[in-house]
Amino acid sequence: MEARGRVVKQLSTGFVALLDILGFSAMVRAEGFIHTIRKYTRILDDVTGSNERLLYITFSDTIVIYIDDSETPLSGSELREVLSAVGEICYRFLVEVDCPLRGCVTVGKLMSVLHTGGTILAGSAIVEAYSYEKKQDWVGVIVSPRLASKEKYFDKQLLVDKGFVDEYETIPFKMGEDAGTEDFKGYVVIPRTKEDVDVLSIDWFKTAKFPDALKRLRMFAPGPSEQRKYQQALDWWVDFRGRRFPGLRKTWGS
Repeated sequence: MEARGRVVKQLSTGFVALLDILGFSAMVRAEGFIHTIRKYTRILDDVTGSNERLLYITFSDTIVIYIDDSETPLSGSELREVLSAVGEICYRFLVEVDCPLRGCVTVGKLMSVLHTGGTILAGSAIVEAYSYEKKQDWVGVIVSPRLASKEKYFDKQLLVDKGFVDEYETIPFKMGEDAGTEDFKGYVVIPRTKEDVDVLSIDWFKTAKFPDALKRLRMFAPGPSEQRKYQQALDWWVDFRGRRFPGLRKTWGS
């Protein structure tokens, strides 16, 4: 387990993103596993390093990123910091390290304690984010309904217009073991990097490497269920792109 930053010793409220590295068990059996871990740790440090309030903890295939209100009250600005970090981590993990992520961003109670024996991170926000991560059947990160309902933090129009999130009607949720999926309407965190200054432009959609990485990993996925996760994410991307530029929908290709 890795922990970085200051110590929080009391119950607080925080924005929390819980991300699961899909296919982690196969990754640890592959050659170069340590090199992969080093690469994605560098990405985490790079993305979160410029903000002292933005912390992360990793354990096995799980990454938790959070900002709490132990020193300064939460606001929409802090939420945008978290969404931006999550979007960049999702993009770079997939494109640079071949590590697809699935997860959820939420808000809720959080306790973090760092002491000689180790680190404790617990609270309702962790439980909720974990629950929504497990419900999904694709490669992607969503915003929890609880967070989306908090208008003082979640300015829907701003977050959609600025390319932090996309409102999507067919997020695939698992119905049960071997029972297929059902559609969930919610908000998807858009994979992007801090260099993407012209997000949502035609040029941005044309040059984004995210869909090509999904196609490549889909090709080498070990089975139909794994391929379906990549295809579901590609379906969102094509739909997202087509909604932004409906007049060009037929010329995009897939």
